[in-house]
Amino acid sequence: MDGRVGDDTLRALDEALLQLGGDVQVFKETPVAASEIVPGLGAPIRSFTRPAASSKTRDGEGASTTTGLNGSVYQPQPNIEVVSAVETLNAKRDGRSLGAPRSVHQLRVVDSVAKVTNVEQSDYSWGTRELPGAALYLDFAGFDKEAAVVKGEASYFGKFDPTDEGTGTPIFGTVQTNSSVFGISLSEDFLIQFGLAQRKGKTLSRTPRSHTALIEVYFPKLKRMVRAPIVDVGPKGSVKRPADLTVAVAAFLQDEPEEKAKGYKLKNIPVQLRVV
Repeated sequence: MDGRVGDDTLRALDEALLQLGGDVQVFKETPVAASEIVPGLGAPIRSFTRPAASSKTRDGEGASTTTGLNGSVYQPQPNIEVVSAVETLNAKRDGRSLGAPRSVHQLRVVDSVAKVTNVEQSDYSWGTRELPGAALYLDFAGFDKEAAVVKGEASYFGKFDPTDEGTGTPIFGTVQTNSSVFGISLSEDFLIQFGLAQRKGKTLSRTPRSHTALIEVYFPKLKRMVRAPIVDVGPKGSVKRPADLTVAVAAFLQDEPEEKAKGYKLKNIPVQLRVV
């Protein structure tokens, strides 16, 4: 064992945590009960929360709510912290409910030696898509010089936007963006340019490449990088603004709490991005 988190370790941790179901224990300032100890993880060392949010379109045809993430942090190894948290999602689109409110599980494995956090978030989609995970990097050295790197300003969307329905376009699985999900939105022009979408008449659809593609977004000022899936179609025809980030991504890149996105108080930032 090298102390780092690989695919096998991440899968084993996820399986252990999923045995808890939706009843995630929260750390208390009292002796730890045996029921709070998770095999392979031990007892929680502190609680973990992210704020709730709600939104509604002006016509009322689209809306969403989330309770925010609530759960616990574990430390199975000196350099490893595991965050297991749940949030309940509710949404409607085009005047129709997307289904009964449901709790979704998010798992974060933080490796302080490798300076990377791996995020499992497969069930944030209302459709059949299993949303790919994300990776968050500290002290990233930057991309190699190559033509595929795009530079521009990144904005953010989703959580705390009171006039956004909070669900991404159905062609990418109707992801609940009004949440703590990690995802990237690219403009229609860039999606087509990178071979991730195609247009036939008025219809935009995914290409096979988009099912496995991930987007890497690097913020040189803080040397932070996020690798995350596509969750929506962004602003049209904007070369200077190639990416729109979910709040979780924008907050991580700027080393700010999610709450700062309320009232658009997070900055739009100059980034570099590439498709992998």
